[in-house]
Amino acid sequence: MRCGDLDCALVSPPLRAAEEWGMAPLLEDELLATLPVGHVLAKEDTVPLAGLAAEPLVLMKEAHCLRGQALQLCRKARARYEYRD
Repeated sequence: MRCGDLDCALVSPPLRAAEEWGMAPLLEDELLATLPVGHVLAKEDTVPLAGLAAEPLVLMKEAHCLRGQALQLCRKARARYEYRD
């Protein structure tokens, strides 16, 4: 876009140099927690972010498009997490 070759790009936040371009939300997707059927949080309609703080979490691979958002949520919840390839 900076070179003028593109008029539009689909991106996932956070985006470096975001102040250079106007941005507008395109879609709003749900982010789902996967839990065992008997888990206390699985009975909730919505899982509170704070509820995940006590749970061990496994994050997506580095190249996965949701990894950045998942890391932000983990940090916000002060959740423990590990990486698995």
